[in-house]
Parts: sequence; C-alpha cells; structure tokens
Amino acid sequence: MHAKKITTTTDESGNLKNLPKLRPKQQVELILLFPEQEDLPQSSKREPPEELKGLIVEKGDIFSSASEGDWGIL
Repeated sequence: MHAKKITTTTDESGNLKNLPKLRPKQQVELILLFPEQEDLPQSSKREPPEELKGLIVEKGDIFSSASEGDWGIL
C-alpha cells in the first residue's frame, strides 16, 4: 500500500479542491481528519436524534433505582 498525505480545503459547495487524478476503477482508502475549529459553536447539552425525541420520558432519579453493586463500576 502506498500513502500520500494531502492537506486541502473545500470550495463554496463543500467539495474538496486539488485532489490528485486517480486511475479508473482504482480502489482507495480515505482517512479524513478535521482540525478543531474554534469558530464552531460548542454545545454543552447533549440531545437525542430528532426521530427519538419525546419517545422516552424519565420519571425521577434513574441512578438510585439500582444499588452501586448492580452497576458493576466499582
């Protein structure tokens, strides 16, 4: 296997720019690494996917419903 590191950007549509020319029907493996960007808003609250919202309602403290030994973390 041969490796080539390419650092590139995307255009206005989000398409990658300056990719190398590939042979027809050539199999490649891509590993995409995204550097952290500080301009993106960081949400501290986790939310479920839209299709799962509202399906489960928590009624009380779910962690005290079982003893610590049952959790298997200690």
